[in-house]
Amino acid sequence: MKRIWQHLAMAMAMLGAAALPGQPGLTVQDLEVQRQYWLKKAAAGDVDAQFVMGDGYLHGRMNLPKDGRRAVEWLSKAAAHGHADAQFELGKLDYFGAPGVAPNAQESVGWLRKAEAQPGLKSKQRSFAQMLLATCFTTGQGVAKDDVEAARWFRKAAESGDHLAEYRLGLCYLNGAGVPQNDREASFWLLKSANAGETDAQVKLAEAYASGRGIPQDYVEAYKWYNVAAARGDDQAQKSREFLRSIMTPRQVAEAQRLSSDYYNRASAQVDSTERIAPPMRLQ
Repeated sequence: MKRIWQHLAMAMAMLGAAALPGQPGLTVQDLEVQRQYWLKKAAAGDVDAQFVMGDGYLHGRMNLPKDGRRAVEWLSKAAAHGHADAQFELGKLDYFGAPGVAPNAQESVGWLRKAEAQPGLKSKQRSFAQMLLATCFTTGQGVAKDDVEAARWFRKAAESGDHLAEYRLGLCYLNGAGVPQNDREASFWLLKSANAGETDAQVKLAEAYASGRGIPQDYVEAYKWYNVAAARGDDQAQKSREFLRSIMTPRQVAEAQRLSSDYYNRASAQVDSTERIAPPMRLQ
């Protein structure tokens, strides 16, 4: 995308436009310059320009109206010529639908497979495509339901660092869905996801510690994870935490509370201050 906007920068400079895309002070005239530039190139068959036009109609950029059908028309042209971003966007559009675009799970799977196989696709886009494919195989949307294929795609996404996929892969091992049942492997993936802030994974991991399933039984660790999830508003975690409190010593509870606070302090330090993890309610 960077080189796409570099081309536009040159064109706008020649036409005397005042600002570049995304910069303050962009006028209607500037947006019209953009639109005409990309439309001319797209109509001439430029694949990058076709993607830009599709993206423009999809998100209402360049003073274009949001129009799902027009977006699909342009994105389809680019995707047919192997444009990875266009294939990815079409896969999402067909999966979720949009105004003027009805969901089409079968088409979604096709485009997501093509996009995921593209070496130039960004890592976050790839893992998101893998997650959607895994979900399709889990639910039977657009493909035959297949737990083995679902687990394979969850693993791909999890190994790419997708934290929701880590949780879902943990569930696969916990329940023996598409993979051999393995409590230890389940706990491994649940711990990775829980440490990254996935509340559902935190609850499942707390359950594992409380019961000793796949991991040494540890009420302090169980309380810690229930406490963290409860602070995010999880009702089940709040109830389980209070039950554990009733069977733990005051010293154990105090240690679990300290570990909960340590978790939030570490998590907050690892992300930008605008995205800092902060519990909606006080840790207890």
